[in-house]
Amino acid sequence: MVSDLLLHDYLHYYKISSKGISVDEQLTNDEQFDLEDMPSPIKLKSFGDGTLSITDNHEKLEIVHYENFVGQCKRPASFLYGRKRCDYILCSTEIDGNDNSHIILAELTSTLGTIDNLQEPIKNHHGEILFEGGKYEKAQKQLACSLANLMDVPEIKKLFVCMKDKQCILAYKIIPYTDPVKRMQHPMQRYLSIESEETKENGAILADATINANGFTFRRLNHTASYKLG
Repeated sequence: MVSDLLLHDYLHYYKISSKGISVDEQLTNDEQFDLEDMPSPIKLKSFGDGTLSITDNHEKLEIVHYENFVGQCKRPASFLYGRKRCDYILCSTEIDGNDNSHIILAELTSTLGTIDNLQEPIKNHHGEILFEGGKYEKAQKQLACSLANLMDVPEIKKLFVCMKDKQCILAYKIIPYTDPVKRMQHPMQRYLSIESEETKENGAILADATINANGFTFRRLNHTASYKLG
């Protein structure tokens, strides 16, 4: 479904040469699984072992490595210049008669030690600030830009608007310090308690003008929680 639309309609709409381009996709009907921010090919992880946890799945889902696909769109080279793309697209494979169909764009990120590091401004090699809001801001823009690019393609938009559940999810993980001194200075339980108020089960719902204008909900989800499909 999504993979076919990417290979045909997306490439045609953006006038991209299809030579050598493939879509890394995986179908799964696992009730629960995890995804990690990893290069192609897609590797599903055991529930709770990754960054984004999906649970209560009762259908066959198509998972597409969207970041890998866009990265192959090099002809013309100008297409990739400054183009932001999220990591994955998850999509129901059965729509007709399905009152609980899903389309999810997912961006996964992580940081070492503390949640504060997710909000540390990102700078280029000249010291200029690219993302004042750090990894949070960067990941949110990747989701919003990816959604806008996809919705510009008529056939993809037609598919997305048919879905009952439309989500853009920023999933993140805080990796504990291995240095025992730093672990004492920055205990994980302190930061997990902060995150739990912000990202309960199914994530915190936040506002994003581009995402919301396209009929999607923007969520931020900590890796200790999960997104429930059922």
